[in-house]
Amino acid sequence: MSVYSKQVALTVTAGGYSANDVVGGRINFGTVPAGHRLKSVIVSDLAKQAGAYQLVLFKDGPTDIDDNATFSIADADIQNVAGAIHITDSAGADKFDFTNNKIYCRQGLDLPIDANTLFGFLIALGTPTYAATTDVRVTL
Repeated sequence: MSVYSKQVALTVTAGGYSANDVVGGRINFGTVPAGHRLKSVIVSDLAKQAGAYQLVLFKDGPTDIDDNATFSIADADIQNVAGAIHITDSAGADKFDFTNNKIYCRQGLDLPIDANTLFGFLIALGTPTYAATTDVRVTL
């Protein structure tokens, strides 16, 4: 079995977010080779913020939602949802708090990816405040 890994650096607002806000806008994870399954998601946070996330994946480009705007998916985009993953302590994610940063690791997934190009939105469940525009990365 081959392994495919993709890390995307998000451009976030250096400032505060409300719960249910999109973090970094629409994410383009690029072309995913046919027949792959999503096994894990890692969210790294250089600002070490409290809270958790959801990641909603799409098999076709969804209507754009700006960074720091409320996540409100268009009705036409619902049919293109490839999966939705809770990245929280209560959903089985391992959270590692380090001195100045943290990561969430959601492992043990087995989500089939049937998409040429995979897109997503990372959604804040809490109210993070990031220090820099480069504080968040998502790795599949």
